[in-house]
Amino acid sequence: MYRTYYMKRACGILYRFLHAYSGGSYLLPANVCPVVPLTFKVSHTDFEFVDIDSHTHCIDENRCLELLSKHPDKYKGIIFVRTYGYMYDTSSFFRRLREIKEEFKIVDDRCLVCPDRPSGLGGADLILYSTGYAKYINLGEGGIGLAAPDSWLPEVRNTVYDGTEADCLYKEALAESRLMSGYPANWLDTGDLNIPAADYEERIRQTKAKAVLHKSRLNGIYREFIPEEIQLEPSFQNWRFNILTDRREEMLKRLFENNLFASSHYKPCNVLFDTRFYPNVAKLYSKVINLFNDFFFSEEQAVRACQVLHKYL
Repeated sequence: MYRTYYMKRACGILYRFLHAYSGGSYLLPANVCPVVPLTFKVSHTDFEFVDIDSHTHCIDENRCLELLSKHPDKYKGIIFVRTYGYMYDTSSFFRRLREIKEEFKIVDDRCLVCPDRPSGLGGADLILYSTGYAKYINLGEGGIGLAAPDSWLPEVRNTVYDGTEADCLYKEALAESRLMSGYPANWLDTGDLNIPAADYEERIRQTKAKAVLHKSRLNGIYREFIPEEIQLEPSFQNWRFNILTDRREEMLKRLFENNLFASSHYKPCNVLFDTRFYPNVAKLYSKVINLFNDFFFSEEQAVRACQVLHKYL
């Protein structure tokens, strides 16, 4: 069915995959988390950004098919990111990619999805889950890779890892919307988990039951008290609860003034690496607010957040 890999970070598994399947450029959505293209930099693998679809908020499928059709020799694969953990059937898209180029590599990035044991890979070569900080299940570390049974990810390590935090490498440049001046190679921990796989899976099972219940309670509050017209579809509301408003900055300010917090993922990641403009990524970022539904946020805080939004919206 598939091979299972466990490492401290999901990007550590991606690092091994890129070493196994290099020799071309990968397509990445322009709203991907910066650690993904930084992993490409560490592994010396080329990549190219693509805008997202205005409905799925995932990478633009038609644009990917167009690029691959025009330049099949240029592109080696794709990182398909499930924006906000949105799961929809991508098997036909993956199949069409393979019809153009049979050996095209497909990584299904489900790092914002609750870790699962699917019956198959849905046409992907690798599915990635994460239990790191701010993920659906937050264990502080941990990544799972489900790889095609005929694949084998080499035992390769980033030998220069020195404990540097990845956030420190890019947050300042993102805040200033400028290109990164360099790409340090010392941030990616490619080590294995410190606990047995069975113990790790058990921790996931135990935390999942609590997380699902907590998210359900907070999402219920948000759904009831936030105007439906600004809510994203229910399928987007698992990792966090997402709303769209033209007054994003003001609403974030009001929440923080009331000792609450929220986020606004994702800022166009491409500003770290190129100067192109991706309109759908920019539009989503200008409107979205991610309301927390994890253990760092209580039901009482969720009610207060709704009151603040209701008052000023």
